[in-house]
Amino acid sequence: MLRDEDDDLIQISPSEQEIRNIFHQPFENIISLTNELTLLEKDLIPLIDIDNKPSLEIDYSYVDIENGSKEIDSYLLEAMKEPV
Repeated sequence: MLRDEDDDLIQISPSEQEIRNIFHQPFENIISLTNELTLLEKDLIPLIDIDNKPSLEIDYSYVDIENGSKEIDSYLLEAMKEPV
C-alpha cells in the first residue's frame, strides 16, 4: 500500500503477494519438472528392481533456486518501496 500526497491509501493491484507468486512461478516449474525426470535404468532394464526416483531431486533449498529466489525478492522489495 502506498499513500498519496493527501495521505490517502492507494490500493495496488495485483497485490504484492500475487506479484511475488508470478515471479516465483518459473522456480516452481523448474523444481517440478526437474523432479519429474526419473532415473533411466528402470526404463532401460525393466526387470531391474530400482525405485522410480528423480535423477536430481531439488527444492527451494537448492543453491541456485535459493539464490535466485532471494535476488527476485530483493528486487521486488526495492520496487515496492514508497517513492521518496
